[in-house]
Amino acid sequence: MIITLLADGFEEIEALTPVDMLRRAGFDIKTVSINEKNPVGSHGIEIKCDATIYDIDINRVEAVIFPGGMPGATNLDACPFTDKVISHITENGGYLAAICAAPLILGRRGLLAGKNATCYPGFEGELSGANVLDRSVVRDGNIITARGMGVALEFAEELIRALKDDATARKISKSICKESALAEDSSDEENKEYVLPDISILSGSEVSDSETDGEVEKLRGEIENFYLNNSIKLSFVNSTVSARIIKFEFMPEKATKLNKILNLVDDLALTISKFPIRITAFSDKGSAIIEIPRNKSISVDLKGLLDTEEFRNSSLLTVCLGKDTDNCPVYADIAKMPHLIVSGATGMGKSVALSSIITSILCKATPDEVKLILIDPKMVEFWNFKNIPNLLLPILHDAKEVAGTFEWLISEVDRRYSEFVKLGVRNIDAYNKKAKELSSEAKPMENVVIIIDELADLMMMDKNNIESGIMRIAQKARAAGIHLIIGTQRPDSKVITSVIKTNIPSRLCFKVVSRKDSNTILDQAGGELLLGRGDALLLSPGSYTPKRLQGCYISDDDITKVAEDIRNKNGNAKYDSAAIDFINEKITEASKPKRKKVTTPIDTTDKQALMSDEAFLASVELALEMGKISTSMIQRKTCIGYGRAARYLDAMEEMGIVSELDGQKPRTTLITREDWLKMLTDVD
Repeated sequence: MIITLLADGFEEIEALTPVDMLRRAGFDIKTVSINEKNPVGSHGIEIKCDATIYDIDINRVEAVIFPGGMPGATNLDACPFTDKVISHITENGGYLAAICAAPLILGRRGLLAGKNATCYPGFEGELSGANVLDRSVVRDGNIITARGMGVALEFAEELIRALKDDATARKISKSICKESALAEDSSDEENKEYVLPDISILSGSEVSDSETDGEVEKLRGEIENFYLNNSIKLSFVNSTVSARIIKFEFMPEKATKLNKILNLVDDLALTISKFPIRITAFSDKGSAIIEIPRNKSISVDLKGLLDTEEFRNSSLLTVCLGKDTDNCPVYADIAKMPHLIVSGATGMGKSVALSSIITSILCKATPDEVKLILIDPKMVEFWNFKNIPNLLLPILHDAKEVAGTFEWLISEVDRRYSEFVKLGVRNIDAYNKKAKELSSEAKPMENVVIIIDELADLMMMDKNNIESGIMRIAQKARAAGIHLIIGTQRPDSKVITSVIKTNIPSRLCFKVVSRKDSNTILDQAGGELLLGRGDALLLSPGSYTPKRLQGCYISDDDITKVAEDIRNKNGNAKYDSAAIDFINEKITEASKPKRKKVTTPIDTTDKQALMSDEAFLASVELALEMGKISTSMIQRKTCIGYGRAARYLDAMEEMGIVSELDGQKPRTTLITREDWLKMLTDVD
C-alpha cells in the first residue's frame, strides 16, 4: 500500500496528480489526513481523504508521499506520525517521496545526508548534508525528491518507474497527457478546435427599479427648492435612474459660480436625507450634475454585458467593466489602456472587478489569442481559475516567483521585438497579420495579460524587484502585446508609487476611506464619496474627468461554472515549460547567498605595507594637493569603500600627515611634499 499524507496547506496538484497516476498504474494508494478532519489545500479547497492516520495499518505501507506547499510541509514535519512512518520505511524498506518544500521533512531528519536531492528553491539549507541538484526530479536509492512549479507529472512518473517499471510509467504518462496541465498534447488534441464557454450558464438578471417617476420628480423638486432658498436658481435639464444612483442635470443661471453649488452639498444631503451626494460639472455644456444615491440599488450582472452585439463585435482584448450613470454598458479595450490599476478599500468590489475582467477574456479569446498570468498572493482569490487552458503559468503566489516571472516577461518582450524587426513591423497586430500571410515562415503570437490581485503584499516582500519589473513591462511591453492589470486594497504611495503611476495612466477606483487615498489613485478627490459594493470611477488615458460606473457582478458559483465548462470542453492548461524552467532558475539564483567581498585588513602600524599600497599613496597625494582630506574625498577619487578609506585616514593621522578629527570638518594636511618624499626615503 502507498499513502499520501495530507495536512492543511498542501498544494493540491502536487498531491493529487501522483495519486491519480499511481491508481491508474494499479497501485493501492490512499490519501491520508494527519488529523481527524478533511485537510484544506493552499487554494482553500477541502479534500475528502480516504483515511486518517488511525485507519492505516503501517505494516502494509510500502511507500509514502509527502506533497508540497510550505504550510502543509510544516504541519507534516510537526506530526508524530511522520516520524513513525519514516522509521517504518527505514527499517523495513520502501520508498520515501517528497515534492516542493516537503524534502525539508527528510532533510531535517538527516535522511538526505550524502545523497543527491532537490527541492523548491530557497529550501536547500534544510537538506542537511545533501548534494542538492538543479533538476526537476532526483532519485537516489529509495528516496525521490522533486522541485515545485509544474513537476508533479514527472514526479509521479519517477514513482511508477521505481515501484514498477519504465514501460508502465510511459504508458500512464501518455494516457494522462490529454488531461494533464504539464504534458504535451497529442496531435488529435492539437487539431481540436477550441470551444468558448457558454454564456447561458451564467445566472442572474437585473431587478426592476425601486424608484417611481413620482419619487424622482419629488426629489428633483426638493433639490430645486433647496438651491432657490439659497439664492441659486437651477433649471432642470434631465434625470436618469441607473443601478446605484439617480443623476440630475441642472443648468445654473449665467454667472453662477460652481463653488456656490459645491459648497452647499453637505447641507443638501442633510435636507433631502441622502448621503453621500456627488456634484460634478460638464464644462462643454455648462451644466451641473448632481448624483443622489437610490433607495434600493440593483446589481449589474456580467451576463447581460457579455451577451450583446457590441461586446461580440469588439476587439479581442475588450472587457466588461459595468454600466455608467446613463445606463450604458462600459467596455474597455486593454490594448488601448494599455495597463490598468484597480484599487479600493477592502470589500468595495476590486476582486469582483478583476474576476469579471478575467471572465470577459475567457468568454471571448482562445489560448492561442490571449494567455493569462494570474498572481494571487492571498492564494484564495483566483483559485476558481486554476488549470484553465488560457493560463501561461500556474497561478503564482510567492514574490520570488513573481520577480522571476517579470524577468522572463522582459526577456519575452525583447524576443518579440526581435521577431518584429525580422518582418519589418512595429506591433503585435501587424506581426500577426503578416504572419498569417507568411504561414510557413512565422508563427502568430498570443497577447499576454498579467493580473495581480494584491500588489501591496508583493511590495512588502520584494519591493525593488517587483517595482522595477512592473516599470520595465509597463514602459516597453505594450506593442509586444503584454499588458498589466494591477489590483490593490492599499492605495498608498508606498504601494502605488510615482514610478508605477507614471507608466500606468488608466485607473479604476472603487470606494476609498479618505480623500488622500483618492488623490493617490486618481490624482483628484471623489473616490471617498462613492457608495461601495461596485460603485467606481474610471479614469481613462488622456481624460481628466473620471467616468462613474457601477461595476458588473459575477458570483463565485458562476466563476466556477465558467472555469469548469472551459476545462470540460478543452482540457486543462498546457503551461509554458521553458518559461517555468527560466523562472525556477532565477529563483535558484536569487536564493543563493551573495558572496561578500573580502578585503585584507590594513595594518596601520606596518609602514612598509602602506607605502607599497597604491591606493594609500594616491590618498596622500590627494591630501598634499588639496591641503585637506576627508573619507568621502578619498572614496570619490580612489573608488574604494568607506571602511578602507577611514582606515587610510587613521593611518595618515598616526603618521602625522593630517590633523586629528575635528567634528565634521575635513582634516588639515600637516606636511609638505618635501616632508612626504623624506618619509618615503626613510622607509626605503
